[in-house]
Amino acid sequence: QVQGIDGAVLFEGAPRDISATGIGLDLPPPADAPSPLHLRLSLPGCDEPIHVNAKTVWRQSIDGAPARVSGHEFIELLPEDLDRLQRAIAQLA
Repeated sequence: QVQGIDGAVLFEGAPRDISATGIGLDLPPPADAPSPLHLRLSLPGCDEPIHVNAKTVWRQSIDGAPARVSGHEFIELLPEDLDRLQRAIAQLA
């Protein structure tokens, strides 16, 4: 789930890609999500969602599609959440 810092839900769905440092999203219109965003990540092997803020580092329109691809760098990720994230990513590989 992607939220604005104000808590408004902007998007729910699977990410385009994810790593220990950031996430790629296909955002539906209006695709100009604010930055930073608050992400609630429900990942395999994690009993509780990981909450993290992320700043938008790039956006790209897709020709003929209403969505925009965007990349977001994690900020304020707690060390224990980073460990859980890395374990979940390893399970996805």
